Amino acid sequence: MAQYAAFCDKCGEFSDVQWGAKTCPKCGYKKLNVSRVDSNQFHYMSKEDQYNVFDLNLDTIDEDRLARVQEEEDAQKSIEEQQAKNDAAIEYANRFRSRMVDMEHIFSINDMYEYDICVVRDTMSGSANIEGINKTLNEYASKGWRLKAIYSNELGKNSIAGINSTIDQAVMIFERRIKKSDNL
Repeated sequence: MAQYAAFCDKCGEFSDVQWGAKTCPKCGYKKLNVSRVDSNQFHYMSKEDQYNVFDLNLDTIDEDRLARVQEEEDAQKSIEEQQAKNDAAIEYANRFRSRMVDMEHIFSINDMYEYDICVVRDTMSGSANIEGINKTLNEYASKGWRLKAIYSNELGKNSIAGINSTIDQAVMIFERRIKKSDNL
C-alpha cells in the first residue's frame, strides 16, 4: 500500500503514513495533515517545497511550534499543580483518619462519663440544708449518678434595708458512666 507524506501540527514533524491516517505516529496527535504527495517523492524535495506542500510558512512554523510547546508545558504544569493539591488533600484526610483511629482507641480503652451539676441553697438561718442535700443525693443515686464532688459557694447579696448579707450554696457535681471500656 502506498505511503503518503504527513505533517503534524503538534510536534511539527513530517512522517510517512497510509492514506486516511488521522493520528500522528510520532506523538499521537489526532489532527494529522496528510498530503497527496507520495512519501518517496516527498523526501527528495527541498525543505521549502516540503513546507509548501502543506501550505506552511517557513518563518512562522517555528514560532507556532514554540507556542504549542509552551501551551503544552503550561497545561502540564497546571495538571501537576492540581495533582499536588489533590495529594495534599489526601495526605490531610489520611492524617485526620489516623487521629480519629487514635481517638477511637482512646475511647475504647477508657470508660465514658457524663456529668451534671446541682445547686442546693442553705436555709434562711445560714445552716446547711441537710434535707435538701439528702433529697438531691437520693434522687440522683436512683438514676445511676454518684456524687463526684461537693463544695460550698458563698454569694453576696444586698438586702432591702441596705445591709449586706451572704447566701451559701452547696454545689454538687454528679457523675454517671455511659460507656464501659472494652478492656477486661
